[in-house]
Amino acid sequence: MDSIGIVEFAELFSILSRNVDWKSLDPNIISFYRNPLFGWYFTEFLRCQGKFSFKDYNIIPIIRGHFSTNFIGLTARVDDKLSDVSSGDIKEIDIRKVELRRLIKHGETYVTGKQSLGRIKEEDSSIIFLDVCVFYMFWTNQHLIPDSWKIEDGVNIAFPGTIFEEKDYPFSKFFLALKLEKNNVWSYGKIGLNNSVHDYSLVAVLKV
Repeated sequence: MDSIGIVEFAELFSILSRNVDWKSLDPNIISFYRNPLFGWYFTEFLRCQGKFSFKDYNIIPIIRGHFSTNFIGLTARVDDKLSDVSSGDIKEIDIRKVELRRLIKHGETYVTGKQSLGRIKEEDSSIIFLDVCVFYMFWTNQHLIPDSWKIEDGVNIAFPGTIFEEKDYPFSKFFLALKLEKNNVWSYGKIGLNNSVHDYSLVAVLKV
């Protein structure tokens, strides 16, 4: 398929401007399968009649309801009792305000994910564990991942705001994490709630 030029784009935009109720456009109605954030920006661009501009590149909308089951498995379900429900209320996030907390303290040899998360909450009850939708935003927009997170190869950045339960999975209950591989390549993995965490595991939180 040939790409369209400026004339074709102007004609398309003219048609849209005459036939679209701009003010009623919901930024969530257009979705891109691989990157719902693109859909949000495109819809916002249309809603503002082509005058949309970024006020702050660090403040990113969190698209709810768009997440691939490829990350968790087809039979995994959210455990609402263990998840941080406050994270589900986040509609946008200032990347500069996301903090990383260590899941395991210096000198410790064995601590489970559940113990670590409970301890972090006890030490600071004002934080929110970021959830799977924030994870997915970073996964599909890896250029937004702060350089300060690239501490060393093998580091895990965990998002335990959403706890999943998987009957067929050895860990049973788990949360997702971004993992930094060699050459600054990101992958993802699961961290078992009842399994030991390693020295390079950090948790992404938002202080409110």
